[in-house]
Amino acid sequence: MYNREYTPERISELKQNEIFVFGSNLAGAHGGGAARLAYNKFGAIWGEGVGLHGQSYAIPTMQGGVETIRPYVDDFIRFARTRPELKFYVTQIGCGIAGFKIREIAPLFQNALDVENVILPQSFVMELEGEDKYDLSRFVRIQASNYEQALKEVKDGLKRSHWIWYIFPQLKHLGHSWNSKFYGISGIEEAEAYLNHPVLGKRLREITNVLLMHKDLAAKDIFGGLDAMKVRSCMTLFNAASPNDIFEEVLAVFYDNTNDKRTINNLKTKK
Repeated sequence: MYNREYTPERISELKQNEIFVFGSNLAGAHGGGAARLAYNKFGAIWGEGVGLHGQSYAIPTMQGGVETIRPYVDDFIRFARTRPELKFYVTQIGCGIAGFKIREIAPLFQNALDVENVILPQSFVMELEGEDKYDLSRFVRIQASNYEQALKEVKDGLKRSHWIWYIFPQLKHLGHSWNSKFYGISGIEEAEAYLNHPVLGKRLREITNVLLMHKDLAAKDIFGGLDAMKVRSCMTLFNAASPNDIFEEVLAVFYDNTNDKRTINNLKTKK
């Protein structure tokens, strides 16, 4: 196996031989998401929804079910094999506006795993190689459309929208809502896997660092009373998973070095 690399989380520029692979529609109306970026920066052509244009390659994802996407992915993989001098960065096509799940789209790229010039998202590779034991892709999917907004609100020192469950996840046993259960963390092992995930761990530390810019504010002033409690639960969980990390500092600054008791008790019962 070659030394695999993964599609960067954010792509803002490309080298001369690099191609941005994005999900499109057959009409070539590149109005949103990665398609808009491809149109604005990488040479995608309005009205052209398939194939190579400039430094972009369009794969239609909006025309029906997953099986309608497969022929276009197969064509792309065959094309990439004929152009070894080019490097194709595949984004999470179909997993944004089109509404598909990673577990539905990733298998379409099975034959690309051994194609060295096709760079896949790590979430696709983890799905294909059976490494997503805890279905962490559920966080990757939802954060694709919400993380940047959450980061901005924390930078502003005021949470205004609804994202707490999947940006600052806590133990699933602490809540009763659908979100708290679906995005709840099962225990220490899943929390460790979350921190080790190349996207999720990086984001949690990033937004936690941003939170620490507001040491002059109270957590309840930033998040509101109920969500401030959820953030403490989150910090308690990840501090247990990674002691002496940034999460301990949040507990010290905003919560007087006080852990969330329910989180601690639940973790004890799981030992």
